[in-house]
Order: sequence, then C-alpha cells, then structure tokens
Amino acid sequence: MPSSRPPRSSGPSGRTPAGRRSSPAPGDALAPDLRRAVEHAGYYPALVADVVAVALGGEEARAHLVHQETTFDGEEVRRHVTVVVLTPTRLVVAHADDGTDLVAEGSGSPRAHAAAASTEAVPLQQVRSVLLSHVVQRPDLYRAGDPAAELTVTIGWGSVQRLDLEPASPATRSPWRARCASSSGARRRPRCRRSATW
Repeated sequence: MPSSRPPRSSGPSGRTPAGRRSSPAPGDALAPDLRRAVEHAGYYPALVADVVAVALGGEEARAHLVHQETTFDGEEVRRHVTVVVLTPTRLVVAHADDGTDLVAEGSGSPRAHAAAASTEAVPLQQVRSVLLSHVVQRPDLYRAGDPAAELTVTIGWGSVQRLDLEPASPATRSPWRARCASSSGARRRPRCRRSATW
C-alpha cells in the first residue's frame, strides 16, 4: 500500500533533510571517459567534476586532458589538478588546488581545510597560436620515429598557457606524461603532472 506521507522537500543544496541527493549533481552530466579521468586523478573528484560540468554548460567534450600533481612546500603538502577540455566552440581550463585554511585570525578555532577551483573558457577563435617545441637527447643517435625526450605544446590566447609532454615511465598506461603551467601577470603558476592522453 502506497505511503500517504508527502515526499520530503529538498533544500537549496538539492539534498533531502536526511542528506540524500534528490537531484543530479552537475558532474553527473560529464561524459563517462572524462568523469573516469577526473576520478582517477583523485583530487576531490566530485568538486572537480561539478566545476568542469558547470563551465561546459552542457556542451560536448570532444577531447580532454587531466593532470594531477602533488608538491611539497616546506612542511606542507599541496595538491593540484588541471582539466583541459576541448568543445566544438571553446577550450575550457579548470584548475583546483588546496586553498587557504578557513580560520579567523586569533579566533583559536580549529583550522578547516579548503580547496579553491577556477575555470576559464576560451572561444576557439581567440586561440592565437599553437607552438610545438621538441627536445631530443643525443640527436646524433636519433632515428626516424624515435620519441622526443620532451615535447612542449604552447597554446596562446592572451595569457600564457603551456602543456609540457614528456615520455612516461614504463609503469604508466600512457606513452606520455604531461606537465602543464599557466601564468598571466601576477596569476599563480599551477603545475601538474600525470600520465594522460588527448
């Protein structure tokens, strides 16, 4: 016999009072291969997937590259992930990293960890240049088809964006490891490494 109780209404978070989600999260709409790559990177995948999905706005992801890196800054460990997605009309770049701990100065409250995520969507017609730079070890021994020791792909659109590709270790699934960096004036320079393919 069906229950006569009305369904629970969900709050602004899309969750019922019991904490169950009543509507899909934005990240649920990502293409399965992009979603798997974000989850494999392991850096707050639900957050990163939602941020990327919102930036895509329902547009098809034709190709993607996901990079994750852990860096050591003095006594702190910092993690970063960068997701680059090519759509039919835009290049979408999302970056998430460990943010400033949420604590009021002098409050004596325990420090709460934070993460910061940002996205940039560049119309493809604004991409001005693509530069490939090859580095070869022992060029005197180079044979046709040998892989480069390092391949740098520079994509320019008003700020400097760089993806560095280098051969991966035999333990990785992909033949290339990727490193990316971006800078524009005083902007931070995120760096990330992960085996990845376009």
